[in-house]
Amino acid sequence: MKYFLASFTWLVTECEMQDDDILFFGYVINSSALDSSEWGYFTLNQLIEIKLLGCLGVERDLWFKECRFGEYG
Repeated sequence: MKYFLASFTWLVTECEMQDDDILFFGYVINSSALDSSEWGYFTLNQLIEIKLLGCLGVERDLWFKECRFGEYG
């Protein structure tokens, strides 16, 4: 799966249900500062809480096609 907001992209490589949330593992890309992009854990609830200018939220890319990480781009 792929989520995005402004200059950030979250590429999900693994996920699992955890109580009332979904735990993701993936790569977070910061297009404004590529050196700060990193692998890590994040939850669906954390993504939902992110707001830009108080109203714009993270969106899921519904047209994203599954691919190997090295093929993304």
